[in-house]
Amino acid sequence: MKAARFYGKEDVRIEEVPEPSPGPGQVKLRNAFAGICGSDLHFYFFPESLPFDLDQPHPLTSASLPQILGHEFAGTVVEVG
Repeated sequence: MKAARFYGKEDVRIEEVPEPSPGPGQVKLRNAFAGICGSDLHFYFFPESLPFDLDQPHPLTSASLPQILGHEFAGTVVEVG
């Protein structure tokens, strides 16, 4: 599937990524609509203003760059973990 992946300041790339499978307590959505929000714009233009270091894994999620951003979407549940 295609995803917009954030690599660093003003660096987002559209790339092929493996289609995910939901884990326990998760669902998989078929995306119908997507957008961006203020936090995505802050990541893109001013990553240095974040309260954590992007060169280290995120303190809560352990996610590291490149990262698929986004949480403004709507879709249909197609699989349950």
